[in-house]
Amino acid sequence: MLFGTHRQTSAPIGQPFSLRALQLSAAASKRLTLSFPNAPTNLKKQTFSCFVRLAAYPAGTEYLFSQFTAGSAYGLWAVNAAGQLLFQQDNDGATSKSAFITASAAIPLNQPVHLHVAFDSTLPTEADRLIVSINRMRVGGFSSFAAPWLNYEAEWFGTQRLHEVGAHAGGGYWNGPIDEFAFVDGAALPAENFATADARARDLFGTAWGNNGFWLRFENPASLGFDSSGRGNHFTAENIVTADSIVAFA
Repeated sequence: MLFGTHRQTSAPIGQPFSLRALQLSAAASKRLTLSFPNAPTNLKKQTFSCFVRLAAYPAGTEYLFSQFTAGSAYGLWAVNAAGQLLFQQDNDGATSKSAFITASAAIPLNQPVHLHVAFDSTLPTEADRLIVSINRMRVGGFSSFAAPWLNYEAEWFGTQRLHEVGAHAGGGYWNGPIDEFAFVDGAALPAENFATADARARDLFGTAWGNNGFWLRFENPASLGFDSSGRGNHFTAENIVTADSIVAFA
């Protein structure tokens, strides 16, 4: 099996969908960066999706995606030392938070794993406004959980804020391979849209990405920040070299 990457809809079973992944390293401060150039489609709804493969749990928190402005809006998607997903949004650096740390499920080791977060603050049921999934299974039971307020706007996706894949400006990076990193601006889509039941990536062509949505497939070693969504939200690769494009594997 390839690293979370087989075409599900428009190719024969077993035909690879994506043959490459991106190897990130904290020691070399490797990351992808982008300041969103456009006004967001809808700050009340977003979807996050990616595939990872962990050989061991990190010594400290490692970051998949973040935006950090001291004393202002920030957000992060990360994994802690227990292998649990951490997601946080904070609009003012103080009180307007939407945060959780998973308590009942750690990310499985030594296998492709699909990670997913759907955020929709317009929903009437508080518990449904922030849904977390690991391999399409909704995570329940949190060591801490603060649901978004009704119609809460996640300001960290605003125009010209610096967003980072694989790093956090306040300190911290991601160690290990990532693949099929996707962000949807303006819709909270289910995990089934992005992954099959056996942690293989689905074909995302035709997805309504929104203004600041992106889809990083890491297929071209010469352009590892290329956005395949068609929105043109290409990331800048920092301290990343062509050798960091690796054969996707499981």
